Amino acid sequence: MNALVNTENLLMWVRDGRVVTVDVRKEGQGYVAEWWISGNFEGDLHVMGVMKFPIYGDSEDDARQRAGFLLDDVLYIGQVFYGGDGLVGSITPDRSKRAGLAVMHLAGHWKEVSTGLSVAERTAKEYKFLRQFGVSNVAQIIRDVEGVESIRTVHERIFLAKQKKLI
Repeated sequence: MNALVNTENLLMWVRDGRVVTVDVRKEGQGYVAEWWISGNFEGDLHVMGVMKFPIYGDSEDDARQRAGFLLDDVLYIGQVFYGGDGLVGSITPDRSKRAGLAVMHLAGHWKEVSTGLSVAERTAKEYKFLRQFGVSNVAQIIRDVEGVESIRTVHERIFLAKQKKLI
């Protein structure tokens, strides 16, 4: 499966209800791959795992291509070691990557989140999921992913979900 690339040089795959992103970057004398895996468990979206390890490459593009070859292994590891919110509760992406990762993972899960839920239920699910990435601009991300015109509308939806004790 081909990866989607955004402007932050993150790669994303959607497979079997899982979303995987990898950020390959130069660190020291080599390259590092930082993986984020999310999935739907018991009706809620969860960050399943975060992994960071060195990856060989003659260039950043070469290292990024090699990272793609590891996708099945990373998915397997994420599934085996899934720990829910507790697994990543104190692990958040670098500030500069939080919004991009959150947008990519929510967009990757959009089909499953947008089906069969009320607006309040969907908003609550999105809100709780996005908070796992340590983002503070949850309403803006929901607006961007869903294509909602007004941020105020999203804030009202979050308020409604809180009133219904979904958040």
